Amino acid sequence: MMGTTWLLALRSLRKQPMQVIAMGLLTLLAAALINLGVVTAVDFPRGLEERFDELRTPDLEMLLVDDESAEIAEDALAGDDRVSEYQVESAPVFLGTFSFGDSEQTALMTALDVDAFRGLSRLGVVEAATEEFADGAYVPVQWRDSGGYALGDAFKVEGIGATYRFTVQGFFESPSLGSISMGNQGLALHTDAYDDFLAEQSPPMGSFISAMTHDPADAEAVLADVSEEILAALPANTQLPFSGSTLDTMRMAATIGSNVTSAILTAFAVILAAVTALVLRYVCRNTIERDLQGIGTMKAIGVSVAQIRGSFLVTFAGVGLLAVFLGVGLSYAFMPIVENMLSTQSGILWQSSFNPLGLALAIVILVGTIVVSTLLSTRRVKRIPPVTALRGGILTHSFKRNPLPLETTRGPLLGTLGLKQLLQNPAQVVSITVIVALVTFASMFALAAVKNIANDPVGFTHLIAGDYEAVSVYPAEGIAAEDAFADDLAQMEGVRKAFPKSTANGTSEGTQIALMVTDDYDLLDLSTILEGRYPLHDNEIAIGAKASEVLDAGVGDTIPVTINSGTEDYLITGLTQSSRSLGMEGSLTTAGAVRADATFEHNTVAIYLEEGYETGPVIDDIEEQYASEVAEIIDYRANVQGQSVTYVSMAAGLSAAILGITIAVIAIILSLMVSTLLVQQRRDFGVRRAIGYTWVELAVQTALAYVPVVALGGVLGALAGFGFLDSLVSAMLSGIGLVQASLPVDVSWAIVLVLALILLAFVLVFALASRIRRISPVELVRT
Repeated sequence: MMGTTWLLALRSLRKQPMQVIAMGLLTLLAAALINLGVVTAVDFPRGLEERFDELRTPDLEMLLVDDESAEIAEDALAGDDRVSEYQVESAPVFLGTFSFGDSEQTALMTALDVDAFRGLSRLGVVEAATEEFADGAYVPVQWRDSGGYALGDAFKVEGIGATYRFTVQGFFESPSLGSISMGNQGLALHTDAYDDFLAEQSPPMGSFISAMTHDPADAEAVLADVSEEILAALPANTQLPFSGSTLDTMRMAATIGSNVTSAILTAFAVILAAVTALVLRYVCRNTIERDLQGIGTMKAIGVSVAQIRGSFLVTFAGVGLLAVFLGVGLSYAFMPIVENMLSTQSGILWQSSFNPLGLALAIVILVGTIVVSTLLSTRRVKRIPPVTALRGGILTHSFKRNPLPLETTRGPLLGTLGLKQLLQNPAQVVSITVIVALVTFASMFALAAVKNIANDPVGFTHLIAGDYEAVSVYPAEGIAAEDAFADDLAQMEGVRKAFPKSTANGTSEGTQIALMVTDDYDLLDLSTILEGRYPLHDNEIAIGAKASEVLDAGVGDTIPVTINSGTEDYLITGLTQSSRSLGMEGSLTTAGAVRADATFEHNTVAIYLEEGYETGPVIDDIEEQYASEVAEIIDYRANVQGQSVTYVSMAAGLSAAILGITIAVIAIILSLMVSTLLVQQRRDFGVRRAIGYTWVELAVQTALAYVPVVALGGVLGALAGFGFLDSLVSAMLSGIGLVQASLPVDVSWAIVLVLALILLAFVLVFALASRIRRISPVELVRT
């Protein structure tokens, strides 16, 4: 029996090579995407964990700017039973501004001795210059991959009242000090250069503290407790004297890119699997119809239905299995692109390796889909009597409807004939419509990414970061942000508005919350409220959606908030969303902050600029006019937008890949169906050419037949994109605090997409149908 099945399978393969090749190509593409998605989702996080272990990444880290805070933190860690190990390293800690790509970045920075032994928070040097520079400093590898730095480049870091100059000695990896998105940056110098830096430039000294806990789940609570003790000992109007992060935060920041990339690739692979199933159904039905006489002959001489169906199964499953292996192998050729994209975003270099899980899932999903589709599509073999099959499927009586009868249908003859020949095969119409709808939906996502991320990086940063000012001004000691200072800044040329807006460290039930404090939230350009409203009174708070989930509290609930050792209960009036602190955020009024911390004073003035004004000249004017009243000025706009560079490049790459695959899928599908149509209606084309139709007219007729079907599929796919795209984006970005993210696509963009698909289909079908030109009418009729 198996011998007969194999012979029939080889016969089937010889009779329909184009159909089998088309199905194989689709399976290959889907397998490649599935493997890329699996490797990205599984191997990248696992590689990060291995690298974290190699670098002895602690459960929590802190950068402290003064010795008093370091002593408090060390005492707290030493007396905490939850802490198993800690490390305190005296080091320069300062707020520094440096060039990064096309922008300026400001971060809390530290300088470390790269030669010193560290039990925790080790730096992984990945590249070093052969020459040792006197002022050489190792910088994060992200500076090389995204910032445009190379070995030997001179650079400077602008601190408060000081400028530090270095030469790039090499590049290192660090989960906390090597990622722009973490907000902290590190420099590492060889011992001699480090000692010279301390002696000659006298940077402000602080501490770099790392700690391990017995249970990593306690890290957040330990950090919150240490933070509270430090804040309680500080005087009022102290601007963020430390920065703290846990391993979970570092892990989440590093895997944002891999999570989004994996979700996109996997979703597109599922779409391709569905397309493959539809194509396979069409191929099976068409093969059965074309080979009815052969099937009738086989059934008449005793070949069983199981053997006939088995031949189809062996053919398609065998080709599908081969395509899966080829697709998985091909995916590793593109893996370096994905590796570079994710390494650039995370600041940790990653090199993939073969993962059998990707291959296994591709086999199960794709070959399983092929097997089920083949068995379902070949059921009609059992219902066809041998006599009917020998007659080519012609029944004694046929009541098949004649679509678009020419004697009563009005319209252009070529278009009517083309549509008529297509409607004679309604299964093909349905298949093409669904396939085009699926790939159009995928293309809508690519368009959304291009429009909202690649073409509008400013809008994308607002989506990610929420509302942010153009410039942040930190008043000098003794200058109150709430007084006339903010009003004076608001009167400057180019300034649209200026008002006190500060940040504060807070905790709630042992969970850290980054607090934003301002008097009037109506002054913000962009509201990030999802539900409810911003606080109006001193007993109200709005919290991030992620914080709401962690604290298990929503609008109408009351939560305790601690600021500077003072704790008060606040009524939740609203839920917000932004990636600030990965959604662990809160918003208070000034009176609300004072209610918990009587010493609270604003220490930042937020400046929003008029349309068309750049931050550089405005900062220069402030420095010139208010030199004695300003401690620090930060180009906040450049800071935030610079952090989104890696996401913009990632979105552009994924969008290009999706659009490219979409074009390839449509080309494969139309090639298959038009080739089949030319074979099925070869005699009809011969008759039409014999009565005077030119090959151009027949090609146009065939191309016009597909226009309304592709248009219908395109419209349905675009409508699905408008209906479900936001939900898909929200699901992908929920891990960073964006639970209702939106990447809107203009209707005009969708119309252009559908028109482009129609034009592509017309050109492809016309080119494929032009093969009629090479066949004489006599040869066509004789077929």
